[in-house]
Amino acid sequence: TPRILDPDNAFSSSGIYRAIDEAPLDAYREYIDSLPREDAPEVFGMHRNANITNQLQESGRMLDTILAVQPRISSGGSGRSEEDIVEEIARSIQEQLPDLLTEEEAHPEVFHTDEKGLMHSLSTVLHHEMVRFNKLLLVISKSLADLLKALKGLVVLSRDLDRVLRSLVLNRVPEMWSAAAYPSLKPLGSWVKDLIERVAFMRQWLQHNKPPCFWISGFYFPQGFLTGVLQTHSRKHVVPIDELR
Repeated sequence: TPRILDPDNAFSSSGIYRAIDEAPLDAYREYIDSLPREDAPEVFGMHRNANITNQLQESGRMLDTILAVQPRISSGGSGRSEEDIVEEIARSIQEQLPDLLTEEEAHPEVFHTDEKGLMHSLSTVLHHEMVRFNKLLLVISKSLADLLKALKGLVVLSRDLDRVLRSLVLNRVPEMWSAAAYPSLKPLGSWVKDLIERVAFMRQWLQHNKPPCFWISGFYFPQGFLTGVLQTHSRKHVVPIDELR
């Protein structure tokens, strides 16, 4: 557009990036050489804080590379191999994993239906949470069992199992687990503890009916709980849920 050719027009707020006036080739080269070696976020229309995110990602990739090339045999006095350490971690997590949530242990009123055959909205939310947490627990349990077999040479150590192994060594949540889980930035130890507490909360609700207060951040899908609360209010006061704010 004609505005781009305006000498006072700039492509960034700092005025560094602009279209210079018509000049000899050496002038263009001199202008290009004067530009920063590293492009600032403003060039791409981003806030300057975007550079912080980029630096964090680069640091993370560098640390991942350093950790990936570490020797697989411990040089400590114990002489424990990486496989020994992973086996200990895997068995520890296995022992802590809670049982699956089942309807057989439910309080009689939890999944009770009214005269219209409708179940309470929050009971539906609980059922959905049970399905999600059970799926996650099964993924963790199966991957740990297969990993322990692979460490003993009973099954092939597949690429996915190797990634689980590497993650356990680095105290990180394996991608296989996080793909089936809720969003979380916790390291492995805190993540497992948090999972146990979440399942314990759901089991308390399942066995003793609705609690006096709810741990919203402990839900797998908190949006579903909020929708259930709206549905409960909508049914009680006979108000269309779309009109609730």
